[in-house]
Amino acid sequence: MVQPGDREFARSRLEDLCCREAVRYDHRYMKWQWLWRPCVAVGALTLAAEACTAKDDVSCAFAGDGVCDEPGNCALGTDEDDCAAACSSGQPRHRFAAACAFRAPRVQPPDDGVPSAGHVHLTGHRDGTIDVPSGEDPARIVARNYRLFVPRHYDPRRSTPLVIMMGGHRVPHDDLADYTELGRTADHDGYIVVWADQEWRTKGEQRWAWWTDWDWANKAADNPDLAFLRKLVARVESEYTIDESRVFLAGHSRGASMSIIGALELSDIVAGGWVQSGFTEFNYLDLRLKTAPARKVPFVFMHGIADKDVPITGNVAQFKATDAVVARLKELGWKEDTDFIYYRLGDVAHRWQPWLNQWSWAFLGGRPLKKGAP
Repeated sequence: MVQPGDREFARSRLEDLCCREAVRYDHRYMKWQWLWRPCVAVGALTLAAEACTAKDDVSCAFAGDGVCDEPGNCALGTDEDDCAAACSSGQPRHRFAAACAFRAPRVQPPDDGVPSAGHVHLTGHRDGTIDVPSGEDPARIVARNYRLFVPRHYDPRRSTPLVIMMGGHRVPHDDLADYTELGRTADHDGYIVVWADQEWRTKGEQRWAWWTDWDWANKAADNPDLAFLRKLVARVESEYTIDESRVFLAGHSRGASMSIIGALELSDIVAGGWVQSGFTEFNYLDLRLKTAPARKVPFVFMHGIADKDVPITGNVAQFKATDAVVARLKELGWKEDTDFIYYRLGDVAHRWQPWLNQWSWAFLGGRPLKKGAP
């Protein structure tokens, strides 16, 4: 047992056992903060807790030096004057994106949506499967997997938006939560996110792959991914109180291709698309987007100029990357900053950009599908 005279010595030793964890958003005070915890189990638990709690009050040693030091040198929220000035200066925001996102107003769409009749009230992660025809053989039924995340503050009395995230070629769905960090944005802004799985192809080279390489001229209605996405939306809407006017498809690389296709082909149930390093192939644009549709589906596009896997300027008959996709939308009447936004990013390669999650959701969340729109 620790004696009173040993208290300060014990505290000094226990402080060495405290580790700084990742920042978290404190909803009570609407700010981010560092958290501390004991790294090693010790007998004097009370002193350990006191030692770690004492470290919760953090400050920025570099505050006021004219440079935004969050979060590299200081905890978010501790270099207020410098970071507020930097975020409003017009400088390239990727240098201090986290600090600016921290100061952005929380996006909470008004509860003006069309609620589905869900009955499940569980939060956290859940896994499920949906049976759909195989793209290799329509007579064969395959189980497609998904992982669903419901935010902590989910309220079944309030309609909740839905984002379905699709990964790139060969990427399994259970890697997407850490890769995209969409769960954090979902928890903060109050939407449900689903990470959806591609079909595992068994003919030829075995791999996970979305059916973007499809006969769009003759079999568009039979695409198995579109069938999967429609059934997935219906499944989640039957289980949770989903805002049917705010269902969005997100994707990276080949998944981004399917998010473009799905948002356009399923525009009766999908409000918009969230596209990172995207493209279309097998002449999809020329075959399926010859004229402007009745509704200009809103999009957020993100693509790195340094992307060597999907070159941003790719534009041939069968393959069109984001520059060409955006150009086609503009030709058909989409207006930038109104119907879509395009983050054309310098020095960014073929990777999802979590620092843009907040701004992307701010744009899409405010553009619901109007009832009766095609």
